[in-house]
Amino acid sequence: MSFQKAVNQTAFAKVGITGKPGSGKTTLLALLALYLAKKYHNGAPVAFIDSEKGSDFLIPIFKAEGVELLVEKTQSLADLRTASRRAIDAGACVLIADSITKFWAEAMRALKSETGSKRLGIDGIGRLKDEWAPFADDFVASKLHYLVAGRLGYEWDNAEYEDEGKMKTELVKTGTKMKAEGEFAHDFDLQIEMASIEDPDAVQYEKLRKKLKRTKYSAATMHVATVKKCRVWALNGAMFRWKDQAGYKAGYYEDVAKCFAAYFDCLNIGGQHVSVDASRNSQALFRRDSEQSYYETKTKCEIAVEKWDGIMGLLAGGQTKDAIRMRQIIGREITGTVSKTEFTRQPLVKLEAQVKVLMALEQRLKVDQPKTEDELIACIGMAREESEKFSLDGSLPAASQPAEQPEAF
Repeated sequence: MSFQKAVNQTAFAKVGITGKPGSGKTTLLALLALYLAKKYHNGAPVAFIDSEKGSDFLIPIFKAEGVELLVEKTQSLADLRTASRRAIDAGACVLIADSITKFWAEAMRALKSETGSKRLGIDGIGRLKDEWAPFADDFVASKLHYLVAGRLGYEWDNAEYEDEGKMKTELVKTGTKMKAEGEFAHDFDLQIEMASIEDPDAVQYEKLRKKLKRTKYSAATMHVATVKKCRVWALNGAMFRWKDQAGYKAGYYEDVAKCFAAYFDCLNIGGQHVSVDASRNSQALFRRDSEQSYYETKTKCEIAVEKWDGIMGLLAGGQTKDAIRMRQIIGREITGTVSKTEFTRQPLVKLEAQVKVLMALEQRLKVDQPKTEDELIACIGMAREESEKFSLDGSLPAASQPAEQPEAF
């Protein structure tokens, strides 16, 4: 795989929205979907995989804009994982998933029911994450605009403070997040957090005794969207507000969606969409005997060293002066060093080649009985020439027995 000149290969929006109940998450999803469908795809249908029946209340909005709304009502993670394929087959250009939290919760209940567990441990959560991963990958790679909403959750951390001279720890909120699989938010190109506040323009005041007093107000709400994350710098940290409407008026989706136009304009809509090369993976790194696996290579090095030590023990075991000297000669002539550390740090290909020479020497010493250092060195030379016929696969050559110790050099 070679590096190539960079080109924009993100052709579809990937958006996540969080917020408290009533903050406007579902409505914003619908307005953004209408904007994408009408501006870029000639009013193609919008698909909605609905876990909370919110799609029912969007029908009038889509009718007003002349865009067909296609709906599946389910909370099954298994359905969610393949929803983009069905949406594309149905001709949709945008897929909405709301609420993503319900799909995560359903998968958790299903796993508990299947395993008979009341609470999921680390292994259970790991298994749940593995089942979630295909959806997360599809969210990024799918060739349609994918917009999701999830319930608002909080991040917690321990904070230390001093109380009467003693340090104490208290659990405090440190931020917000989407209630779903913990890493999922990293897949969003645009992440929005919704909130609802009282419309300050709906409150009336009158001056009473030189003080302002609120005397009348109506139940009007402002919907506030804070951009928590955007890959387009212009939108990072931006905040937008819209007033509650008495009813939907055709074209209103543009007023809302244009706030995020900087993100949509940055997309390569209509062009090629490639998130990552899905044909490339790391399976070879975990395959037994894989040449690409560092772990397997390290293990093979350890095996080669163990075989070396085992055969050397057969040839010249013990701590006698003659045995030590014989090991030194064999080690030096075959490996070029008498250092065990230097020997073990060699590349695998060298270790295995040297072990083969030692295996050949073991067989030769069953026949030859060198009496001097020169004769032993000559045997090692012949063993080097014969080593190619030896294989490290399987067991050592049959009938490997300790050779008789040569006489003192």
